[in-house]
Amino acid sequence: MGRAHGIKQVGAIPTLLVAIVAIACIVTALSSVFSAYRPPMDAAVIPGSAPDRSFLSSLDRFLERGLGARSRLSVPWTGSAEDLDRGMEDRARSSQVLRVYVYDMPEKFTLQLLRLFRDTYKETANLTSNGSPVHRLIEQHSIDYWLYADLLAPESQRLLKSVKRVLNPTEADIFYIPFFTTISYFLMEKQQCKQLYREALSWVTNQAAWKRSGGRDHVLPVHHPWSFKSVRRFMKTAIWLLPDLDSTGNWYKPGEVSLAKDIVLPYVPNVDACDAYCLETSWSQRHTFSIFCLSPAGDTPSSARLFDAIVSGCIPVIVSDELEPPFEGLVDYRKVALFVPSVKTTEKGWLVSYLRAITARQLSMLRSHMLEFSRHFQYSSPAQQLGPEDLTWQAVAGKLQSIRLHIRRAQRLVDGGRNVCTCDCRFANGSSAAI
Repeated sequence: MGRAHGIKQVGAIPTLLVAIVAIACIVTALSSVFSAYRPPMDAAVIPGSAPDRSFLSSLDRFLERGLGARSRLSVPWTGSAEDLDRGMEDRARSSQVLRVYVYDMPEKFTLQLLRLFRDTYKETANLTSNGSPVHRLIEQHSIDYWLYADLLAPESQRLLKSVKRVLNPTEADIFYIPFFTTISYFLMEKQQCKQLYREALSWVTNQAAWKRSGGRDHVLPVHHPWSFKSVRRFMKTAIWLLPDLDSTGNWYKPGEVSLAKDIVLPYVPNVDACDAYCLETSWSQRHTFSIFCLSPAGDTPSSARLFDAIVSGCIPVIVSDELEPPFEGLVDYRKVALFVPSVKTTEKGWLVSYLRAITARQLSMLRSHMLEFSRHFQYSSPAQQLGPEDLTWQAVAGKLQSIRLHIRRAQRLVDGGRNVCTCDCRFANGSSAAI
């Protein structure tokens, strides 16, 4: 696949909600509290390693290794469903690291798309409707690359202990689908993209492991809400890696996504990281910089603003009642962010008064957790412990018992039996199960 596939024009992003327009109207009044300017900062470096956080430079090295990076190919599986079942039972009785089988998909779904991104990065002036380069938007949703690159890296170069790639599917807890849906959506012509989506769907759903589990133990990265949209309903039993859980119908149809099944991942930050020195500078040195960063909902409840703020050392003020932040079962956002009801922010002067009432002690407590939290949102090569790649697999591991339950339940159902489990959590923002 090459440049000949063409670059398609990106459609306009849907109009923001009226409530968000109201919030935007008060931004001018907050000029004494918020500042758009932030100085460049050195990337935070975790002791003992020098991670590369640049998508392009990491991708260049990954592609330069060529097929060498895939020398440990997944074993073609010719066994039976019973073999997979026995493996699942054995692992359920033992406490081990998460074992992931990476499908060895045809290169048109994987390496050819990565090369297409790299080779067209400097060639296209194609912009999104808000004037941002398409390739930068792809980078923002490049979680699929960071997970794939880490799983395929030689064990001697990996740092993560929570996850291990296995080459035999009978040893796997989880099956990872390495299809770069965002790259294909933005850099291929519309009909070519849809055809590739159909081919990927057919390839995956014809795998024996998918047929056995109905896809429940498969991980599908679809981090841009437009990606894979034409066919993803046929894979809604899989674990989706998403930027958001908006199930109002704008991006995902009701029943497609839920907290019980899917995992929200952070966007790749657009800003340089704030290191320990940056956070320790005094107020007199930082008074011209932002202390608070307004983070209203965008065209979905989440936005990259939240992660940009935390990584750059700015306290996010979250104005999004429906937000489901990433990894909330593993991290407590109250330590670094302020959550305010959107209805209050439309009251004249309320938000300014609220922020001015935050005490110096409260500010110090919030800022003291910034560096610790920022590492949860910084993708890198090699992937770091407690980084987003690590927390992703920890979140997947936390779903294993439920996954095994639903696989077994589906296998024993008889004709006429209740095929819908009404004890499942059906709604993205529901706090209790539907009974």
